[in-house]
Amino acid sequence: AGLTSGIGTDWTIQGVRALSLRFYGGALNGVEPMWVQLQDTTGYGEKVTYGDYEDEDPNDITEESWHEWFIDMADFDVDPANLVSISIGFGNEDGSGAHGSGTVYFDDFRLYTPQCIAARRSAEFANVDLDADCRVDYRDLEILVGDWLETDLLEIGELLVRWEFNDAAGTIATDTSGNSSGQARNGDVNDINGGSWVYDTERGWCLDFNDGDFVLAEDANEYLDGLHGLTVAVWVKNRVTTATDNGFIIFQDPDGTDHRDIRYDAGGASTGGTSVIKCGTTIGTASTETWQEYESISDIQTTSWQHVAMTWSSGNDVKLYIDGVEDATGSIQATLNGTTVGYTRILVGKGCKNQAAGTGWNGLIDDVQIYNHALSATEIATVKAGGTIPNKSLYYPVPSPAEIYEGEAQGNRVVNFKDYAELMNAWLTEETFPY
Repeated sequence: AGLTSGIGTDWTIQGVRALSLRFYGGALNGVEPMWVQLQDTTGYGEKVTYGDYEDEDPNDITEESWHEWFIDMADFDVDPANLVSISIGFGNEDGSGAHGSGTVYFDDFRLYTPQCIAARRSAEFANVDLDADCRVDYRDLEILVGDWLETDLLEIGELLVRWEFNDAAGTIATDTSGNSSGQARNGDVNDINGGSWVYDTERGWCLDFNDGDFVLAEDANEYLDGLHGLTVAVWVKNRVTTATDNGFIIFQDPDGTDHRDIRYDAGGASTGGTSVIKCGTTIGTASTETWQEYESISDIQTTSWQHVAMTWSSGNDVKLYIDGVEDATGSIQATLNGTTVGYTRILVGKGCKNQAAGTGWNGLIDDVQIYNHALSATEIATVKAGGTIPNKSLYYPVPSPAEIYEGEAQGNRVVNFKDYAELMNAWLTEETFPY
């Protein structure tokens, strides 16, 4: 198309270095190369294809929302002071490659001087531009000072507790984890109605919960507080045929909040689902707590045996696995950075809504496993199959963008004067695009 609008033919005025335009896609659009080409008085320049930059995804044309396309004028290889036309097209002129159909809307063509585009900063500059505003200044210094002396961590990931519930009789749930403490973290079986130990044709020996039965470990804070990661996995079989709020494991006295439990929920409060599973993790200090909850897809409650696992690690979101498959709903609150707090006890057979005496899980529970790190999907599958995960080395990076200096070995990295020196070396520098 000819340059008939008020934008003119000279695209160098006032230091212009970039072309910006916006496009709006459609869900049914076929994905093929989308390009822009400029022509000057000597002929056509290079085609610039959407997706040439790392922050551009060709599949964006299938999204029903506006996307900005920001292009370095130098990429067109034309004389920007003597332009004749601009062309927008799809696919290859020789007919090769992907083909598709659909509708894409374009609007808001603009010329810009260099701008701050955080996704296009060089790796070197991004390392010192802590707040991603394309300028190293007092804001970045505030981040560094706020995270002063934050460190990385090397740990051993291990199985902390395993209650297989194969005891068949008695009031003790034996811990078979073989954890590094050398102490068996047994649970006390509190049987309200008698007959808790049952033999199931699918799972073998397990515990039957009803009328408020529970298994209790009082000293959980000794090994569950201060963790950088957590996995809780359990087999459950529900007897209630309608949607229920009953829980199967909680790490505090029930108080109505899903900050430290896994349970069934009849009506999800956060995502609007029904017959869901909820869980949550809490980090912080004795005086300040932050939590992240998770709520599954609807209609997930069942009266069949079901394997449920929750995982979390510092800097990553809570995940929920149901029968070995990760649920796709997503976490509710922001990502947590820190260590667990407030894990005062383990109560198997209850959830946060089972506050009243005589309430709790109505069904069977088997093979409770608790780890001090987040298991992978493959490891969850191993646990589901009845196995355990061997001890392994874990590494938690410094939880701060202010860990700039990279010369320290793992396990000895800390936000300190070495990082401050790197920041000062770049003090008041800027990096905008185009460079």
